[in-house]
Amino acid sequence: MRKATKVDPPDLKNFMIMSLQDSERVFHGRMDGYYIRLVQWITQMNSDNLKDDSSMQRDKNFMKIRANLVSQGIQLATEIKRTLKTFLILTVKNNASTKRQHFPLIVKAIQMLKAIEIEFKTKKYLINAWVILINRYTCELITRLVEAGTQNVYKLKKGFTFDNML
Repeated sequence: MRKATKVDPPDLKNFMIMSLQDSERVFHGRMDGYYIRLVQWITQMNSDNLKDDSSMQRDKNFMKIRANLVSQGIQLATEIKRTLKTFLILTVKNNASTKRQHFPLIVKAIQMLKAIEIEFKTKKYLINAWVILINRYTCELITRLVEAGTQNVYKLKKGFTFDNML
């Protein structure tokens, strides 16, 4: 007989304490890393190279860059939120007090999330326009793929005769 697999750590309380200590140790570095990524992301979102004008409807590269930037912003917000939430939950579950040096980092995390929210709110109309363009571009790619596939099937059908079956 096989032994049942157990995924819980042998000493859950000790595991939670160690997880909190690990989280406290890396919290400052992670928040600094998120801040650097946030500044770069906001700079790119407001870049002159990616200004919205009539050329954006013709430029496929513009749509790819914008789609990636929107995705990066959502991913960054998710990472910041998860890191902050994990840190706070571990602190509460261990009945630990938050260290003085972590308060500015918690505030910084909240400010970064708010900055991402404001960036998306100010670009809401434009993001909707980008989504329409991205969808149109994707539809064009799919149409090309279907047309190419249809032509290949037609060629195969056209070349196929009863004699080929024998």
